[in-house]
Amino acid sequence: MSIPITVSIVAFPVPGANTDKKIDTRVTPEILNLPALPFDGATTIHFRIESTGYKFQEIGIKFADDAGGQFGPPWYSSDRREAMVENQNFSGLAYPYTVYVTTIDEQLTGMVDPVVQNDSR
Repeated sequence: MSIPITVSIVAFPVPGANTDKKIDTRVTPEILNLPALPFDGATTIHFRIESTGYKFQEIGIKFADDAGGQFGPPWYSSDRREAMVENQNFSGLAYPYTVYVTTIDEQLTGMVDPVVQNDSR
């Protein structure tokens, strides 16, 4: 059985973004610490963009190539404001990943690099 957990994403324009093509992107929690959660085993990570006017880019969630089969491919909702990733959580290592967001009109982009710390029990 996979336990779902939610990661919230907020995005907002950076001053001068019209020339930089950037938006500030933040993730909560920045370090998803699975040992602090009250369960063992696989989890479904539910990523949700909380800010109006933003969505995931074509590649919205990207785990490092050396994640060793810990994470399944992301599934995105039709409006690209939510994504789900299955984490097998069988290795107690830290896994960096990148979240890529864009404005609905795809004129501005942003990214952030948080971490999933798998259960080490």
